[in-house]
Amino acid sequence: MPNESELNALVRDVTIFHPGAEASVDPTTSYLGGTPFAPSGTAWPNAMTCLGRFGFAADSWSPGNARWITVFLNEAEGYVEWGDADHVTIWAHGAGEDLAPVRAPDGVRVIPARALVLNDGKELPYDKRLGDWQWEAELDDLRRRLTNNDGGHCQLGGYPTVYGGFESLGLMEDPGSYELVLKLNRYPLGKERFDVEIHDVLNVYFHPESGEFYAEMQR
Repeated sequence: MPNESELNALVRDVTIFHPGAEASVDPTTSYLGGTPFAPSGTAWPNAMTCLGRFGFAADSWSPGNARWITVFLNEAEGYVEWGDADHVTIWAHGAGEDLAPVRAPDGVRVIPARALVLNDGKELPYDKRLGDWQWEAELDDLRRRLTNNDGGHCQLGGYPTVYGGFESLGLMEDPGSYELVLKLNRYPLGKERFDVEIHDVLNVYFHPESGEFYAEMQR
């Protein structure tokens, strides 16, 4: 069983959030749902629902010059495999870009924009990075003492929720080379009546070497 100092070295600071009230939006705000922003002439991804736009502080996450991502989900498909661009689209934009609202095509569901209610958090991994420690009952007590995160939150940063280990992610052969930037969890979203077809966690990653974003869904 690891001691507290060994586990404390794995703790990551995260920003936990859940949906707040309906809100007006602009290119400088983070929100769930709503209308996306992009350079003039950008087309809304076909048949996809906008899950929201998320901003990141320069000192907490800096993939190149990108400071904002917008995530779209093809809800009709119901699941997202690793690297499946037909099911998820991710836009990335830098601070200061000239952006305009993007009109949704006919027949696409637009969810009313909701503000993000933010809280500081801390998290330990829930995967095989803990090795044999993950099976120890005492780990739950240490987790509660070191963090305020039981793995059931939406958050910016931290560790992905992975059921069954990273080998289930296919193309993600080296999890250490990918950075989790966003985790959308079905349960807190549903509790606040932000109803989207996530089953059960959507993890969004950034790969610093390629500059690409990837997503996959865990259930």
